Amino acid sequence: NTLRAIEAYGKYRTRDDLLRVRGWLEQALQQEPGCGEARAQHVMTHVSELGNRWSADPKAQMELADRLSRQAVAESPLQPLTHLARLQVLRLQRHIDAALEEAATLTRLDPSNSLFMGRLAALQYDVGDAPGALATARKIQRLPSGTLAALQQGLLYEGMAHFSMGEEQQSAAVLRRLVALNPRSSFPWLMLASIEALHGRDPEATAALQSYLALSPPGQSIKRL
Repeated sequence: NTLRAIEAYGKYRTRDDLLRVRGWLEQALQQEPGCGEARAQHVMTHVSELGNRWSADPKAQMELADRLSRQAVAESPLQPLTHLARLQVLRLQRHIDAALEEAATLTRLDPSNSLFMGRLAALQYDVGDAPGALATARKIQRLPSGTLAALQQGLLYEGMAHFSMGEEQQSAAVLRRLVALNPRSSFPWLMLASIEALHGRDPEATAALQSYLALSPPGQSIKRL
């Protein structure tokens, strides 16, 4: 049930999908209460329901997610996924300093995981620590795994950090490299459109924005943006 739920969680599209995954995880936890991975993923279903604004009672569900994430970390302190789940709850609660502590724990437990390093970079960016986010982004790109996904994640956070530091040209160069690697990544196109517009390059800004819109959900438009 745990493996099936984890695979299905990565593909959920609706609240019903999420509730189905949660049911499988609850069955798994009845069979194996000490499974930290299942407990962490169970917390993540609540995080996703809250993040998507599907919750019928956000306050009560946030309190439940907080309690379950604390329990997951207490029962499986060496399982990185329990700290990831706790981090996501803290981020929703806007307890960024505590979330940063969890991110630091994550990177200590598994220093070669690009996903965990990415969470740290995102939090550093959130608190305005652009130099820290830049340093972390470059570490991601140098990870021994050397996967394409890690490279793309590192480039995205590097581009965001440069932009936050007012280094638009460096940001644009990094983002162009990113969309060359993965032209179907939408957010870099939106950032590129902003940079090109800031520098008065209207044709380039329009082209980047059109690329972003082509990858966006139906109903998105330049007027809505």
